[in-house]
Amino acid sequence: MPSFTSTKTTVLPTIRRNTSTGAKLRGLAISTTNVKRRPKVGKIAKGIPMLPEVEPPRRVPRLKVKKGETRQVELRGQARKLHELTVGITRKFPNILPLQVFMEESSRILNNLGFDKDSALAVVGLSRDEVTRPFLNSITEAWGEPYVTHSLGAQCNVGREGIKQCLEHAPKKTSNARTKLVIFCCPNICCNQESETGLMYRNGKPEPCPTNSELQEFIKKLKVGTFNLHKNPHTFCPDDDIDPEMFDPSDLELSIMNQKLCKQLIRDGGFNDSSLQNITRVAGKSALYDFEKLISRYVNLELCDVAVIHAIQVHGQYQDFGKVDELKYETEFVALQEGYAVVKGERRDFRKDERHALLEVV
Repeated sequence: MPSFTSTKTTVLPTIRRNTSTGAKLRGLAISTTNVKRRPKVGKIAKGIPMLPEVEPPRRVPRLKVKKGETRQVELRGQARKLHELTVGITRKFPNILPLQVFMEESSRILNNLGFDKDSALAVVGLSRDEVTRPFLNSITEAWGEPYVTHSLGAQCNVGREGIKQCLEHAPKKTSNARTKLVIFCCPNICCNQESETGLMYRNGKPEPCPTNSELQEFIKKLKVGTFNLHKNPHTFCPDDDIDPEMFDPSDLELSIMNQKLCKQLIRDGGFNDSSLQNITRVAGKSALYDFEKLISRYVNLELCDVAVIHAIQVHGQYQDFGKVDELKYETEFVALQEGYAVVKGERRDFRKDERHALLEVV
């Protein structure tokens, strides 16, 4: 980078006060050699590059309680634990954003693409677990009352009739306006400051319990060979709806989820990673596949605009000495996996910015 130096000699005015001692200076010649001079922002001096853009301010984590209700010393300790928790989650999900920031950024992106609360219907597919309520409440606040498709593993089971209802229920400002849907398919997982996943402390229970028991059960069965992914290629054909050998009327929803995840594993090339975070990603991709299949078959994109957000909701918990430390900061995060909007037949993708806590259109 070029050095901004000047060797000019400047004569001060007849009387000037020394800023350090207060003494008056009369007619003194002060050399300004080696004094660095930076160009003004917005102007390009000859041979000097423009200054780098100023980074946006850091997002301050949101408190669950009013700031006056807790001491500043306690907040500093809480902020340290929040940082440790964020680092631990980032090891598993590098592109996480705090829930509130994610909702603000995704709403900003979609608003700029023509989607808003008054003209679009949110279609929300989360796990039926009660701990997903903060995400659902944030979506409701941003997009109004949603059409809910919750199921085990956040799978999409609504089918043709369900997507037809979504199109019929979507608000319109005028009778000939375009129908707009904003689809969220987001499974969930819990992660602590040590990057451990799968166990979560819930209110009213002294011991931790699984956050994704259906996915953990799927992993166990997959490891012992209950699902033979190579037994019959036709059985797990992606377009087949029901596999009679995997169908259990007494556990209907879990049977459907197991088959959907097996199909997705085959589409991904097989069973190579049995970690819970990977199977959670597989569940999200399976739900995304089914939503996209419904869109391609039953949604006329010449008349409708569709936005799709595929993400993973991460419940952050600071777990220490066999219990959970309830932080006064919000500890719900969202890791965007894929996001795009199809507006008038043109697809626009968006992703998390690598340097900043925001989303950007690609």
